[in-house]
Amino acid sequence: MATIVQGARLVSLPLPARGADLAEYVRFLAKVIHRYGAKEIIARDDLAEILAASGLPSRGHKQLWSQPVCIAADAGFELIQFTSGSTQDPKAVRLSDDTIGTNVAAIVEAVRPRRGDVAVSWLPLSHDMGLIGMLLASVASAGNAIAGRTRLVLLEPESFLREPGIWMESVSRHRGTFTAAPDFGFRLASRAGLLAQGHLATLRVAIVGGEIVRAETLQTFVSAHEAAGLNALSICPAYGMAEFGLCVAMTPPDVLWRETQRSEKPAPNSVNDAPSTSSGLPLLGYAVRTTGQSGSTAKPLEISGPAIGVDERVGRPFASPGGWYRPGDVGFIDGGWVYICGRNDDYATVNGRNVFLPAIEGAVGNVVGVRAGRVATFGLESGEWIVVAERTDSKSLDRVATVRLKLDIRRAVVGACGIGPSAIEIVDKGSIPVTPSGKLRRNHAKQLWVDGRFPS
Repeated sequence: MATIVQGARLVSLPLPARGADLAEYVRFLAKVIHRYGAKEIIARDDLAEILAASGLPSRGHKQLWSQPVCIAADAGFELIQFTSGSTQDPKAVRLSDDTIGTNVAAIVEAVRPRRGDVAVSWLPLSHDMGLIGMLLASVASAGNAIAGRTRLVLLEPESFLREPGIWMESVSRHRGTFTAAPDFGFRLASRAGLLAQGHLATLRVAIVGGEIVRAETLQTFVSAHEAAGLNALSICPAYGMAEFGLCVAMTPPDVLWRETQRSEKPAPNSVNDAPSTSSGLPLLGYAVRTTGQSGSTAKPLEISGPAIGVDERVGRPFASPGGWYRPGDVGFIDGGWVYICGRNDDYATVNGRNVFLPAIEGAVGNVVGVRAGRVATFGLESGEWIVVAERTDSKSLDRVATVRLKLDIRRAVVGACGIGPSAIEIVDKGSIPVTPSGKLRRNHAKQLWVDGRFPS
């Protein structure tokens, strides 16, 4: 917040993704320091020590009181935000205070904060959903012109990943009214066990975004927590991207999430084999359209908004204000509601069919013995396609148990798409690379497989 008030440039750096090469991460940070003329890196205490030992100018959080950090910038406040890197290497997006403010205002308009609201978040502040959606939106809501008074409870991301149940327990303890997470976070919280008692009736807005939203995830989450008073109307699927700040569409609070009602089965060669949970209506000032006809056929999406960030690679905005930007997502619009079916690279061609990989990963994640959200599926240039799954048991599996688990996975895959994979690999917990916010890095997982670097 001091950076914003001072009118300085803030470069929000991603934490090292799980499975990332630390030496490669240090080289990435060194390039960022050189590119933006940064004087030092402010990091979590343990990470700051590692970076300092690697020769990078770093300071931990406990040292922040020793001397000021902010240096005023001539152009006023700017945020250099990196994309999550879930589909490629992180790219830098430059956001002005106007772009961020416009998006935060649209988010606040959609969630309708009230005096005394309490936001609870475990999302890393290096992630746009954590920084803009939870921190900055909460601060803006506290202004006298909006809610007048709000509170924000921040949990360490690592604490949630170690013990997912702590999320809803914290919402209950603090009478939380607002929270957010990707789809996988809601799945992990559901598997943490039933919260039979609690105070989840206060929760009005629980935004689900950052990746494909699955109806099964939402239904399971509500069932696991309804005994604690959770209202299904608080679940708000959303859609967004770093290029616009954060959010461009969201399901309004007090409106049940929508699903498509398609009676016909999609054609085998179609990309319609996709989830059909809506990510809501465009926020005020934003628009979403497809490049083809409307209906329930997935096509490339285009987004328009009042303000958009600058692509640091070329030094130009991703689109002119009011112009259309194509992010690489595919979906459709039905009655104004936006349905996201994935990205262009979420599909692999197998035996002439376009197979939707996230649907397969979700089906495998439901197999007993497999970690939810920790499955990677990808096609190879040879025409083969692979399923890699993390096991839930920290102990090594014997040969019989491994064969049984692989058979269960194969059944789940065939049930999801009608085609068996070329190979199934069972790997240890923590082996599949994910972003700091927990999203799958499928391309990185594919490269690990090609290089033979998965610890199976």
